[in-house]
Amino acid sequence: MRARERFFAGRGVGGWTGVSARAGGAGGGAGAGVRSGILASWERCRARGLGPEVDLPYEPGVEAEEVLLRASAPVLERLHGLLVDTKVSVVLTDARARVLVRRAGEQGLNRHLDAVQLAEGFSYHEADAGTNGIGTALAEGRAAVVLGGEHFADRYLAFACAGVPIRDPFSGRIRGVVDLTSWARDGSPLMAALAAQAAENIELRLLEQYSARERALVESCRGADRTGWTTSADADADGTGAVGLGGRRDRELVRDKAAELVAAARRDVVMIPLTDGRQARLTARTGRTAAGTEVVTVEAETTSREPVMADPASADPTSTDPARPARSAQSARGDVMKPVREADAASPTTRLAAREAMTPPPGGARAALTLVTGTPAIPGQTRSARQNPTDPEPHKQPEPDKGLSALPAPSTLDPPTPYPPPPPPAELVLVGEPAVGRIAVAARQRLAMLLDASGRIGTTLDMELTGGELAEIALPDFAQHAAVDLASWVLDGEDGPPPNAEVKLRRVAVRTIRTGKTHLPPGAHVAYNTATAQARCMGQRQPVLDAALTAATAGTRWVAEDPDSSVIAAPIMVQGTLLGVASFYRLGTAGPFDEDDLQLAGDLASRAAVCLDNARRFERERAMALALQRSLLPRAFPMQCAVEVAHRYLPAQQGVGGDWYDVIPLSGGRVALVVGDVVGHGIHAAATMGRLRTAVRNFSALDLTPEDLLCQLDALVESMDADEAEDRRGVGIIGATCLYVVYDPVTGLCSMAAAGHPSPAVVARDGSVRFLDLPTGPPLGLGGSDYEAVELPIEEGGTLVLYTDGLVESRDQDIDTGLERLSTVLEGAGRDPEELCASAIGGLLPARPYDDVALLAARARRTTADRVATWDVPLTPESVAFLRAEVSRQLRAWRLADLVSTTELVVSELVTNAIRHATGPVELRLLRDRALICEVADGSSVSPRLRRAQTLDEGGRGLFLVAHLSRRWGTRYTPRGKVIWAEQPLPANGDY
Repeated sequence: MRARERFFAGRGVGGWTGVSARAGGAGGGAGAGVRSGILASWERCRARGLGPEVDLPYEPGVEAEEVLLRASAPVLERLHGLLVDTKVSVVLTDARARVLVRRAGEQGLNRHLDAVQLAEGFSYHEADAGTNGIGTALAEGRAAVVLGGEHFADRYLAFACAGVPIRDPFSGRIRGVVDLTSWARDGSPLMAALAAQAAENIELRLLEQYSARERALVESCRGADRTGWTTSADADADGTGAVGLGGRRDRELVRDKAAELVAAARRDVVMIPLTDGRQARLTARTGRTAAGTEVVTVEAETTSREPVMADPASADPTSTDPARPARSAQSARGDVMKPVREADAASPTTRLAAREAMTPPPGGARAALTLVTGTPAIPGQTRSARQNPTDPEPHKQPEPDKGLSALPAPSTLDPPTPYPPPPPPAELVLVGEPAVGRIAVAARQRLAMLLDASGRIGTTLDMELTGGELAEIALPDFAQHAAVDLASWVLDGEDGPPPNAEVKLRRVAVRTIRTGKTHLPPGAHVAYNTATAQARCMGQRQPVLDAALTAATAGTRWVAEDPDSSVIAAPIMVQGTLLGVASFYRLGTAGPFDEDDLQLAGDLASRAAVCLDNARRFERERAMALALQRSLLPRAFPMQCAVEVAHRYLPAQQGVGGDWYDVIPLSGGRVALVVGDVVGHGIHAAATMGRLRTAVRNFSALDLTPEDLLCQLDALVESMDADEAEDRRGVGIIGATCLYVVYDPVTGLCSMAAAGHPSPAVVARDGSVRFLDLPTGPPLGLGGSDYEAVELPIEEGGTLVLYTDGLVESRDQDIDTGLERLSTVLEGAGRDPEELCASAIGGLLPARPYDDVALLAARARRTTADRVATWDVPLTPESVAFLRAEVSRQLRAWRLADLVSTTELVVSELVTNAIRHATGPVELRLLRDRALICEVADGSSVSPRLRRAQTLDEGGRGLFLVAHLSRRWGTRYTPRGKVIWAEQPLPANGDY
């Protein structure tokens, strides 16, 4: 650790020596240093500008090589089974150091690995993460053990890791890394051995992807002690291996030339210019196997590095010429295992553990790891290294709180002299027999295209994009012009083709290398005559080849103008149902298609057909969910005078979600603004949204306060979730949020409460934007939650903006950044709600957002004083007559004489009930809104109840009369008591 501090301070760290190791131990004294390999890695990291604080790049949904995952799955499963319940994690990365698989032996270790970003999608390339077991193993092209303070970044100092590259047994290029990571105090020499064994087993499984003939030829060549074609000390940044042929075109150029060299059956050296300006040097060697079969091997290396020039005259597969040292994956693995073998020879305990490592003892795998962890040996340590009296005693368990300082100095992990230079960075491109060289390359190219198609076709559930991916995969090597046409019923998302109807095609994608030509654009209707290959392939339901095109058979007019053009039309079918047709054109300059290309075209179309059918089914389900969502969202809001409203809803790219909004008129001219979000996508989320919106409307009819309404909604969601949990087929409610706002245009006050929902924004009349600070409660459905409401004034003309998190948060943007951007697009004076909604949606979201978005903008209005009349009510019976007269005078002033008689009766009954049954103070208010509202407020919290009076009853008819004379009536509670209100419609000629 001190050596690391001296390194960052700019002072020398020296190298490990026996004196410094004995004097300073693992921590090192004043003269202690680090292993030369670690020091070289530190220097590389510093040269790249890295510091102790690193920020790893993250790539969600890394598209891993299917072959690598398939080969590694059983090996990693076995290794993980060995390490169950131990504090060791198993990690697999690709050749770019991106984590593909992470499996922790002890589940509690996962949260610590998450904290240091050792998780799927993060890159541990040395240029990103500094010195570590993964990135350093890739950078050096060999096993790397990094212990505690040897890490370059601060966040990894508490860990020990051992990484071993996985090489392609055929080409020698690095395909990935197996890494074992544990706490530094739990580090074991067995980790490097287990990682090396796992990497070797994966390499053996990778070899199975090649044909039996190729494997036999490779084994024959290796059997002659020329084992291995590369052990490059570095992997290119693009992860393609030693040669660094990152482009697909470059690799195909090299393989084509290699096929010529194999077919020529002679020793030769050829230089090939690459697309990026470099050159590839191909070296062909000839020889014979033990059975007498003639074999030609072709290796490639680029001019970007310094290759060791080999004499073609001595290029024999069985040669052991020291001018070109080469080591096999097996011999390289032997070098990795050397320190373990030394420890094995020195320590019976370590030897026993290493022998039993891959076979768990009866006591479980944990016992095997504990046995080795308890031994203070580390890879490369010999018995003589423990003879110093300062070293820990053999078989003594190091104290956990001391970490690596309890272990003896790793003086023999690395020789004091630098590592020898790596062997030449050559890659085996091809091995084969001269007679079948070209055929083998052509077959492998077809296989490579199909493997490429598996990863590139169907990356989304969009039919147009999927059709474009099918066309792109064929260009420019298989075809020079490609078009994909689908049946109209497929694009319309229908369940099946109409019975006995003609297939109508629409173009979804066209790709070509020709510029300046006229093509049918995507979306255009396409019709093929019966002479074309497309019409025949749809009738025959199999690929059709036209080796020579004419104007009648071209299907594309301008293609027929090119002499010697050919076309393959392949039907796009799923389970016997024709979805469309794919057309591949090869122009005369590229040579015509042949019969061997028919199978490849059919396979490409078949792979795309499954993806297109999945996209069709998804589009159909999405359309159904969207229709349900649209039907459950408000189509039009009720008329009200409190706010001017604009709204937007955008469905998500991958499916309809549960976002919703609503505007609900309340008593007293008030209005409720609601925005909510149900987690998830699809029909279930949309249906749950509809249930919650209905519940909010019902609760708002009771005139509940915002905090009480959210408590009731929380209990309802908890009950709904419990009901679905009892039914095992139920999906349940993963989570829901809600923001409920009540605005009173008479007072200008807003009362609001939130359940796990983002706070609203307020756009003032001067164009400034601020976000309200709300006490956000927990999401709905947790049960027993208490919510808190706040009340604050909103100036007339100010606009409340309510939204769901999809507007400001996505996988590429955190919520803080989203809020800053939202504030920017909302700024500006004199903008109405429609303009604000358009700016927010257009300025923040793509055409197809990742999450659905609900947006509601409401500009506040104020009720003018001339539309409100208020009287204090004396608690005497005589006051009723006085109030009737005052109400009559006010209504005539409002030109509402038609409502005088009914309003006098309503006022008389409500005021009389308040005087008899309630406590003071009592207040009468008339409000002229879109209806005439009569309110009587008192200090009692007892609510009146409507009942039907019997024939002989003297009372109980007053509230019954009020209910019949009014359009609606009700009670709402206030902090000082309650308000009983009745609402009457205005006359048709009334002035609102």
